[in-house]
Amino acid sequence: METALTFRSHCGGQGGAFYVNIIIRTRRATPILTLWNNLKSFQFEMPPRVLLFLLLILGPSLLVAGDPIRHFRCGSTGNFTANSTYEGNLRSILGSFSSSNSSTNGFLYLSSGQSPDKVKGIGLCRGDQTPSDCQACIAKASVEIIQQCPAQKEALVYYEFCSLRYSNQSIYGVLAGGYYYYYWNTKNAPSINQYNQILRDLMYKLKDQAAAGNSTLKFATGSEAGPYFS
Repeated sequence: METALTFRSHCGGQGGAFYVNIIIRTRRATPILTLWNNLKSFQFEMPPRVLLFLLLILGPSLLVAGDPIRHFRCGSTGNFTANSTYEGNLRSILGSFSSSNSSTNGFLYLSSGQSPDKVKGIGLCRGDQTPSDCQACIAKASVEIIQQCPAQKEALVYYEFCSLRYSNQSIYGVLAGGYYYYYWNTKNAPSINQYNQILRDLMYKLKDQAAAGNSTLKFATGSEAGPYFS
């Protein structure tokens, strides 16, 4: 069992925002089990309010070229019309995401235009990605997100290594929830209690290690021997 835990902290005019990635892999040559639970509501015991980006991946690594879309979601805040001011602002920030190499530790927030046509966007990469790999993933997402949601004013697209979200609503430092999907493995652990205990202990250890990182990126990885699946 191998686990990586990443925290990112950013401060802005609306106060700090925290983003968390959690990656869990079990070493086995069996069908992939992926649980990706993104942008769920979460709050630490101290301010500022927290936006949690939670990513759980159980299965072999998928370090392959052309990382496919894992999941996408088109928002419900309305549609824009072709050649409108909103579409122009949206394409402006998507173009900036595609070409920008100025992300801070895998995080980039952009906006374009004025209300009511202002578009806000957030790009987020997994904590173990290099700047070039992060930029490549965000660039890919900026193209494919508009293909999946061609007329919606809000959309999200998830990959294994990054995610991209845009909206006509405020999204920086704002709690969001309800975005998730999962896959499951038909194989069973011989001892679910043993598996859960090993996982729980590893997660608590990595939580402390990651929290001890610097002010903008907190990252930790670790592994423990666990029961094989049957």
